[in-house]
Amino acid sequence: MDLKVFDAIGVTGASVITAVTSQNTRETKGFWWVPPEAVSSQLSSVFSDMNITAVKIGMVGNEKTAKTVYEYMKTKKAPIVLDPVMSAQSDGGSLFEKGALPYLKKLVSISEIVVPNAEECEALTGITVKNASDAEEAADKFLSMGAKAVLVTGIKTGVISDIFKSDFKFTYTKQMKMGGTKGGGCAISSAIAALLSLGITIPSAVEYAEGFIDAAISHKKKIGRGIDSLDPLSTLRKDAERYAVLCNMKAALTMLESHNEFAPFIPQSGTNVAYAIMGAKTTHDVAAVVGRVRDAIGIPKSLGVIEFGASSHVASAVLSAMEIEPEKRAALNVSSNPKLEGACKKAGFSVGNIKRKGPRWEDGVIFSKTGKGKVPDVVFDPGGHGREPVAFIFGTDAISAVTNSLKIIATSYKSTR
Repeated sequence: MDLKVFDAIGVTGASVITAVTSQNTRETKGFWWVPPEAVSSQLSSVFSDMNITAVKIGMVGNEKTAKTVYEYMKTKKAPIVLDPVMSAQSDGGSLFEKGALPYLKKLVSISEIVVPNAEECEALTGITVKNASDAEEAADKFLSMGAKAVLVTGIKTGVISDIFKSDFKFTYTKQMKMGGTKGGGCAISSAIAALLSLGITIPSAVEYAEGFIDAAISHKKKIGRGIDSLDPLSTLRKDAERYAVLCNMKAALTMLESHNEFAPFIPQSGTNVAYAIMGAKTTHDVAAVVGRVRDAIGIPKSLGVIEFGASSHVASAVLSAMEIEPEKRAALNVSSNPKLEGACKKAGFSVGNIKRKGPRWEDGVIFSKTGKGKVPDVVFDPGGHGREPVAFIFGTDAISAVTNSLKIIATSYKSTR
């Protein structure tokens, strides 16, 4: 999990293994400490070859291990992020021996920031943490022990709060997520370390790391039979998908603008092509054309660039369709006329109608279904006061939506001859 976080933020991680564990998403069956001479050798290998710009310390709950790490790290200048791991998230199994406590406290004294949970606060400071006030008191104790900053994580009071304190205090509040996530504590401390290695200040690193972990938790995965695992690479995948969507949109617009026969089907308000990323929730997850596509004297012409959040009109139709059939992620709107429905059917496309939740596009739309879990290929909106009748032509991506529209238009032209 640490290495995934480092990769996601754009730094390279070099690991020093302190223990081997036997665990899965349900339980920790056992763990074995790596001999201190092996830990020392790994530290020497890493530091003698690489420019280490930050260090994250996790599971060092053995006296000899903690002493070895402390004695080595006290001579180094790289900022230390200490996550004093004492138990496993999956079952709460202990990963800590009391003999390590004095050296963990010494590691606190040379750390840039300590990232403990409530249990770890109590073990290291003697303060029982049940609420935000307790967490702040424990943070003050860590600061008095020599840490420059503290982030106490996972304080549960109806919501989940992380309490940050250095020369000021800040509380990060999150909604409760039932069932927990495996790797959350490791990931946030690793994210802070990665950001510190890039020269970012502690408060800014913590703020960015909180948002990063929220995204990773919101994309958590069921990889075993126990608790879910967070996904620190989800943001990278989402960015990559956004780029793919933009490329697809660009190709679709080029196709549309090269077919002049489309121009008569552009509504007075303009046509827009919209394509959403997988799992889109808002119009900001849907790419569309700024200014829409207009009829430029018989030539379809887009007036602006492609951006996410550029449409509320067609994007709302796409989002509504995805609620029923997630694969229908793209659409464009065309001017409706009595002959268009017949052309759709003749071209082999299914047809449906629209019902509104409210008077605005932003209120969303509900489609009549062609079958359970299906959205029609073309959905007609009869319009209303101040709204012209249009049809939404759907596709799995922007290119397929444009291709479908051109097939329907070609059929419509043939029908009028």
